[in-house]
Amino acid sequence: MAQFVVSIILLLFFLLFLKYSNLGIKTRAMRDDPVLFTVFGKELKRQRLVLFGLSALLAGTGSTLIAYDVGMDPYVGMPMLLNAVVALIIGGVGRFEAPIVGGFIVGILQSLAVWVFSSRWQDAVTFSLLLIFLVFRPQGLLGEKQRAV
Repeated sequence: MAQFVVSIILLLFFLLFLKYSNLGIKTRAMRDDPVLFTVFGKELKRQRLVLFGLSALLAGTGSTLIAYDVGMDPYVGMPMLLNAVVALIIGGVGRFEAPIVGGFIVGILQSLAVWVFSSRWQDAVTFSLLLIFLVFRPQGLLGEKQRAV
């Protein structure tokens, strides 16, 4: 329950941060057009370092909650990393909300796979969904088609 409450609070804080704070507005501007961002006199490297630190803070919070729940070993993060990549691909790249939508879809699908079949089929169902998205909608649910450069 603590994981759920903390994740909802952090998610709401992060979305409000991106929408209303000065750093969030700069982040969205950098995402949309990095060249124009630097033309207006903003430091791209500094902005990326700040965002890297913020992502480390969020990842550290999540990993601390997971370690508190299931314990630690050297490979504890690999299944979560693979699920996060699948959520990113399913949600789409280019919008901050897209991986969140993809994460909810992956989480619900994995829970349904465990409920209907068994936990051994959880990854197979997840990666089957990944293959379906890569074949039929490679830009993801919220992503936009882009021309290859």
